[in-house]
Amino acid sequence: MAGGRPGRRGQARGPAGGRDGAATAAGVQAGPVAERDVQQDHRRGRILEETLSARFGGIATDYQLVEDEDPGGRPEIRLVVPPRLGPVEPAAVVTAFLEALGDGSGAERVMTLRWRHAGLVRVERRPP
Repeated sequence: MAGGRPGRRGQARGPAGGRDGAATAAGVQAGPVAERDVQQDHRRGRILEETLSARFGGIATDYQLVEDEDPGGRPEIRLVVPPRLGPVEPAAVVTAFLEALGDGSGAERVMTLRWRHAGLVRVERRPP
């Protein structure tokens, strides 16, 4: 997910942080870029598990990131929040996620600013 652009169409990241439970966790990729991706996946997973559930309720498995493209081919990131958590302000969820993500390295701060400016992250209310 280097450069702040989401990966393959419809790629989900749950609390475990892997791509659909995939390759990075299995050690298929190697090298510094793959290591950075694993670290970023882990960080995003911790934000979903700890930060969002502490602030908005629910448990670790209630939140999910889905990386996709809109019909025009532009990247989008959907932050799935289950309706059973009750009313939540979507903008507050997005802000909490981006603030937690932006607390990381310089690269993560830049990526977060780009995502915020482009409006890439939006909340989708459905079961994960």
